[in-house]
Amino acid sequence: KKFGYDKRRAHFSSLILTGQMTRADALGRIAQTAYDTQEMTKDFEYVATKLGMTVPELRQIMDGANKTYRDYKSNMPLIGLATNFYVFLLSGVLAMAMGLVACLARLSPLRALRWCGTFYAELFRNTPEYVLLVWIHFVPPLILTLLLRTRINFSPLFSAVVALGLASSGYFTETFRAGIQSIPRGHVEAARST
Repeated sequence: KKFGYDKRRAHFSSLILTGQMTRADALGRIAQTAYDTQEMTKDFEYVATKLGMTVPELRQIMDGANKTYRDYKSNMPLIGLATNFYVFLLSGVLAMAMGLVACLARLSPLRALRWCGTFYAELFRNTPEYVLLVWIHFVPPLILTLLLRTRINFSPLFSAVVALGLASSGYFTETFRAGIQSIPRGHVEAARST
């Protein structure tokens, strides 16, 4: 009634198409009121009571103009944008730092260190971000809770920064390694001699 659409039309239309109702029956039922007036009044009073309003207050809202989400001003999109930039910056810093450490490990002359750097880069490059987000948010707090015997929870913001930072650090590791290895040997020797 409020939005001017009778959803019985769609229902009756499907019943006509499947042969469960004739068109004349559907038109006859649409001509009748959708709800019993007495039952509608009882339902209206019940809803008003549940919302903590009087019936006239609810009636005023129902008879008022239709509203859209634009009628309710909110600064949530701006807060979301700021949080997005905050997570991006912090995870970027973490990713660069961890990527540089892993890159130096990959270029190390020590075989064990080189293997650790390769394992780190491959692990975090090939793990989906969503899996990493869920894992970081739930598994380390559970392990710490079991070890320390006190309840520990990570905030969603902290989990997002760590998980996205680790996921990106695998890519930064390869980027830094490729950049360092692309320098010709002569340039490296000339830099070392000065």
